[in-house]
Amino acid sequence: MTTQVLTTAVAAQEGGDGAPKICRPLVITAPYVDPTPVSDVTQCPGYSRSNPDQCGAPCIVDISGSPVGERAPELILRDALRWCNTTVRLGPTVTLDYSHKFKDPTSETPNEEVDLRPLRFAQCVKLTSVNDFNFPTSEARTPRSLGPLLHYGDPESSSTFLSVSCDDEEQKQEPKGPWADHVRISGFRVFGTTDDQQREGNAVGIRVRRCVDVEISNLEIHGFGGVGIEVENLFKDPSPRINDYSQVRIHENFIHHNQHPNIGGHAGGYGIETGHGGARAHIYRNVFDFNRHAIAAAWDTGGYNAEENLVLKGGGWHGGFFNNFTHIFVAHGSGCSWSGDLCGNAGEEFHYFRNSFQYSSDKAIHIRGKPSKDNGSDITENVFPPHGVLSFADS
Repeated sequence: MTTQVLTTAVAAQEGGDGAPKICRPLVITAPYVDPTPVSDVTQCPGYSRSNPDQCGAPCIVDISGSPVGERAPELILRDALRWCNTTVRLGPTVTLDYSHKFKDPTSETPNEEVDLRPLRFAQCVKLTSVNDFNFPTSEARTPRSLGPLLHYGDPESSSTFLSVSCDDEEQKQEPKGPWADHVRISGFRVFGTTDDQQREGNAVGIRVRRCVDVEISNLEIHGFGGVGIEVENLFKDPSPRINDYSQVRIHENFIHHNQHPNIGGHAGGYGIETGHGGARAHIYRNVFDFNRHAIAAAWDTGGYNAEENLVLKGGGWHGGFFNNFTHIFVAHGSGCSWSGDLCGNAGEEFHYFRNSFQYSSDKAIHIRGKPSKDNGSDITENVFPPHGVLSFADS
């Protein structure tokens, strides 16, 4: 463990500015004052129905859960997230259900039903909650309150619920939108399909693709048969944008019941995964329970810094022929268990600092290959329960 790694970890651990200065007006002649909240993004200064993916002045949109005119709150949220420089605040009792299709009365085909998923973020958008619109003193999600709920529903036509994307090819798809750097997501619940073992579908709760300065905190994420939170560059990305732990920060979340049994040679159900193209994330102070892997990584990932997380007793379910349980923090290798090169390559570097494990059904940490960097793994000051195998790392 080097001083440089520790410095990076400590700096990133504190998280980022909740409203990054880069997202505020570049020329401010007076002290910055938050704008007056509105109930629909169409009321934001400069908003254009004909060009809804452009940026305007900072705006606050409060969503109470009730329709505004003929517009359903689910539709208002979809449009608000696409408008750059917007803070979206969910009320404390809001429940938005995206499991069915909606009619948009403002579209050219107002009677046509559309699937609003995925919900795409624009640059400098903050999606959060408040305990009271009139006198906000905290987020609606606290140790004593669950907070508002976004429900994904059955994965019929989309595999991602909340999409934070900086991929030109993906942005060409409908609905189009600008890149989504400097995004904040905090203070509510994200529910997928079911909390039971899922046999079909690979839905992802939140997908961060190539965007930087993204912070995900104080969420409850559960019921996704694919991954709760996916962080990735493109496969063989010619210019990977996510290349430092501090660029994507995931902290103080409760991520649970995303299990997926081994079916057809594939088993998802991960809590968090760092994916292709050297992607990295700083994952700290989260609580995990009943995920097949709490934290996983693709073989060509940059790695992850897992720090001060708590893993409860549940999870690790695999349902395979030889074993029913599997390791809980994992880095996948490019080879296989019987290969002569220790399962091939396994990312670049992984750091495990001061995590606490109650899970004892299988290995707590398993690096299934060789990280490409020298001293590519550190396992320091973690707490393990009594069981046969504490941790295992190929090197």
